[in-house]
Amino acid sequence: MRRWSSQNYLNFWLGGAHETKGDDNANDGQWHYVAGVHASSLTRLYVDGVQDGSDGNGGDITAGDYIVKIGVCPQNTYRYFDGIIDEVRISNVARSSNWVWACHMNQASNSSFLTYEVLRGSLFLFR
Repeated sequence: MRRWSSQNYLNFWLGGAHETKGDDNANDGQWHYVAGVHASSLTRLYVDGVQDGSDGNGGDITAGDYIVKIGVCPQNTYRYFDGIIDEVRISNVARSSNWVWACHMNQASNSSFLTYEVLRGSLFLFR
């Protein structure tokens, strides 16, 4: 995941032809939940639980010559993320759009995603 050059949109890049550019301005000084999902036939970029871009260049991801680094380009270390990264997950499963949305809602807006109620001293969770 990266911010493309001096632009304000995000770019999910896995090397080679696997690249998806977003359309929404993510450089607004706010926290954003960002996810990239690569499946066999499609690569998707999500910002705040909503699909922001997609690309039909699916297929296998091949191993490259550089190790995976978070927040810096492994080929050019002068290209780095100037900000705060709170949590990073890499999975070997292509997550659904509902899963990405639920992850965003769980962190961004708990009161509209779920509610808690105390009954006779016990804590219950309602969805």
